[in-house]
Amino acid sequence: MYKKSQNKYLFAIFILIILLIIAILIIAVYNSKGKNNEEYKISLNSIVYDEYYSYINLDKDGLLKKEWDNNYYLYSNNGDKYSLGNTAVFYDKVKDQVTMYGTIYQVFTNGDISEKTEKTIVSNLSNFQFFKLDDREYIIIGDKITGVDISTSKYLIVSIDKAGNALLINDEMNLKTINPLILEVSNIKFDIAQEKLIISDEEIDLKKINGSSNEYVKKDDNKNNNSGSSTGSNNVDNSDNNATTNNNTTNNNQVYNDILNQIINFSQFLPNSGTGQELYKNIGLRSVVPGASYIDVTYSIIDPESKYLSVYLTLTDEEDNITYYNLSKDSSYIRITSLKPNKQYNLTLNYKQSNSNGPLIADSVIVLTNNNPTKVRIVQIDDENIRYQIKMYNEYEFEKADVVLTDCNGNQLYGPVSIEGADAAVGYNGIMSIQTIKTRADGNDLNWLCLGLENVEDVNGEYIIINSYHKIKIG
Repeated sequence: MYKKSQNKYLFAIFILIILLIIAILIIAVYNSKGKNNEEYKISLNSIVYDEYYSYINLDKDGLLKKEWDNNYYLYSNNGDKYSLGNTAVFYDKVKDQVTMYGTIYQVFTNGDISEKTEKTIVSNLSNFQFFKLDDREYIIIGDKITGVDISTSKYLIVSIDKAGNALLINDEMNLKTINPLILEVSNIKFDIAQEKLIISDEEIDLKKINGSSNEYVKKDDNKNNNSGSSTGSNNVDNSDNNATTNNNTTNNNQVYNDILNQIINFSQFLPNSGTGQELYKNIGLRSVVPGASYIDVTYSIIDPESKYLSVYLTLTDEEDNITYYNLSKDSSYIRITSLKPNKQYNLTLNYKQSNSNGPLIADSVIVLTNNNPTKVRIVQIDDENIRYQIKMYNEYEFEKADVVLTDCNGNQLYGPVSIEGADAAVGYNGIMSIQTIKTRADGNDLNWLCLGLENVEDVNGEYIIINSYHKIKIG
């Protein structure tokens, strides 16, 4: 009798423990949901990319949610769901501000680090600011961001792969770099491959902020040359090949080794001497720079033994239409034209060689053409008229468009004024009557004016979306 009573007692304790564990789990899940109930309205004027840096086109305002896995998801008005990762960056074209979501780290020029959580807004895009978003992911803020063959402004997202190459993205640029690159803002340098912020003679090691999985190692010329071999990687780092040393303590043996290494490096490009050793060959993209209606591609083909039967690019648009472009081994540059603004293209570098059955892929990158192929500006306001200018750039021309002036709340004050045959070089200048604008305002106080384009057609007669406008405060 005692044993039965004891067993019942133990069984009751066991059941109680199970129920307690279930209760703890339920509370944990509830608290987790409570912590991750962040929701934010996202303006349709926002530039945003998913976690794989594919452009997301918003026709209407979207909804950003942080879910149970601590990742952010963007829901469009038609029910599409996009994963943005554990941090998300939005650039609002109307407010001209960058908003970042998630835990990020701001790096100051004195070396201080500030952790920011949930939502961070940067409305001043002229002054230098620098943030680490995640492992090998950064954003630079500044009036002028420059590098070799690179010039942009306001903000630039930098995503680094493990080999030290970088993807540079903002509303104007979608560029993949192959060789190590240093960006500069206000005399502050960002060594991308080494993940270092250089301020005067001081260096801030960004890898120390929550670590880094970057495996890039700057090459030592002497070590590489003494190895007497070359790799066939498409991500070849040639940034140090032009470096020279001028050390007064260099001895005669070092000079001898340098000369010998130069002979070895030069000999790889000579005709095969019959030793049976295959000479170094390489294919790769060097830079990809989009405009509004074109993409400039710089590439490299090293083929001393003519092993490559053909080298060509394929360009795939959003409707999966493919266009082929044959590349010359005697050149390193091609411009792909007749493209549409604000469209995503998949650019792939392909080749065929003598010992392969079919085509092979050497490199691939996703490119977004510029979404603002015009500059719309109010250039002068006097007592009688508003003078404005429509200026095309990026060698883009449109056939027709309507110029419209509003109070920035959707109320039309002037227009539409139809313009045709807009020339990219000359642009279009127009005048609007102040009296007409006041009449349309119907006695309401005007604080802002917004000048923009509607019903834009390209030279092929297709309608395109132009996001360029000019907002000016008058009240």
